[in-house]
Amino acid sequence: TDRSLINEQLQYAKEQNKYIIIEASHQRCPYCERMNDNVFSDDEVRETLKEHFAFIKIDITHGNSALPDTVKNLFKGGTPTFFILDSTSTVEDTIVGSMSKDEFLGLLDMYM
Repeated sequence: TDRSLINEQLQYAKEQNKYIIIEASHQRCPYCERMNDNVFSDDEVRETLKEHFAFIKIDITHGNSALPDTVKNLFKGGTPTFFILDSTSTVEDTIVGSMSKDEFLGLLDMYM
């Protein structure tokens, strides 16, 4: 993920007063694959993310240098890791691991 694209999403979230969800994922992560196949492929999840959040997926396969500084020190290496930030990029929560569609929508609902 390009750093300028990340900065654009962070700025968008600030302007729109939206929460930011950053997913740190890895190309060889079976749990990330499960999220892609069972959660992010779902229309309801995609629409909810699009309407209410700035969602940033960052591939950390070759290191975590693309992670924003606000979350870099919080990343412990497990994937997927989800960082929930408010519109000013203040970290509100960190969740490690995959979840079902309903669990993910429940998480999103807490920040809408």
